[in-house]
Amino acid sequence: MIAAVPASARVAGKVYSVRVQPWSGVAALEMTIIDDTGALTVVFFGRRHLAGVGTGTRIVVDGVVGEHRGQMAMLNPAYEILPTQ
Repeated sequence: MIAAVPASARVAGKVYSVRVQPWSGVAALEMTIIDDTGALTVVFFGRRHLAGVGTGTRIVVDGVVGEHRGQMAMLNPAYEILPTQ
């Protein structure tokens, strides 16, 4: 469950880790995205993969950030894969 006051955000970073993790009995793709300011957990419910996205992929996510189990999390955001540098 997401707690705290949610806020809209646009975050660009690199995918640090990817795993499929059940959330309330539903398969969910869970990624950790890192940038210069820290880490963000991004969750896509009902997904087991995103085409073109894996560890090391540069990505921008756009959505609402809240807190889940003491960590910042964004659920089902819009996303854009960035070209490699």
